[in-house]
Amino acid sequence: MGYPFRETDRDEWSAAVRADRTNALLPLLHAFELMTSYTDAFYPQLDTAETEAALAGTGIDCPPLTEELFATHMDFFVEEGHFPPVG
Repeated sequence: MGYPFRETDRDEWSAAVRADRTNALLPLLHAFELMTSYTDAFYPQLDTAETEAALAGTGIDCPPLTEELFATHMDFFVEEGHFPPVG
């Protein structure tokens, strides 16, 4: 998408988030660290079979995640001001 990313280790990244009092992730940092540290214990298995069955025949479906769909979501977050514009 054109955003620059610098790879960093977990401790450096966490310290950078904590140092920026305006970082939107700061209030959620503890939960984010928990989710990414203990993924097997944190995330339950998801089963969409009942949702798919309920939507059958309605014309509503969840499209597959493609590069185009991802770009659509990224554009939305930029337009709404959640992400800065690229550049």
